[in-house]
Amino acid sequence: MTYDGSSWSTPVSLDHTGVGRESSLAIDSNDNLHVTYLDNTNCNLEYMTYDGSSWSTPVSLDSTDDVGWQSSLAIDSNDNLHVTYLDDTNGNLEYMTYDGSSWSTPVSLDSTDDVGCSSSLAIDSNDNLHVTYLDETNVQS
Repeated sequence: MTYDGSSWSTPVSLDHTGVGRESSLAIDSNDNLHVTYLDNTNCNLEYMTYDGSSWSTPVSLDSTDDVGWQSSLAIDSNDNLHVTYLDDTNGNLEYMTYDGSSWSTPVSLDSTDDVGCSSSLAIDSNDNLHVTYLDETNVQS
């Protein structure tokens, strides 16, 4: 949905296959929309983009085991995309980037067991990436 300052637009369904949980949205310098989300039917990390006139076909970024949970998408000053997400099979915090032509292979940022839930990714003015996430192993009550 889009808010123009006075009202919200009608919702648009992006992926019509009954999937799409835990989405993250980012906008590049050309006002193109980028979204990552969980395909909860197949437990994959999915990606789509909107160029101002139409949405792309969904692309599976990671389909290894049970992945793609709680993604966080951010865009740097060069319009490179960065995403963190939970690999629920292994309990790892995963990271991927898109350089404008291809997505990188997933990299585990933290694989100390039961980490990576609820990640939040941000990029500062020097293009340094910062991420927060839940370490369920060391949660104190």
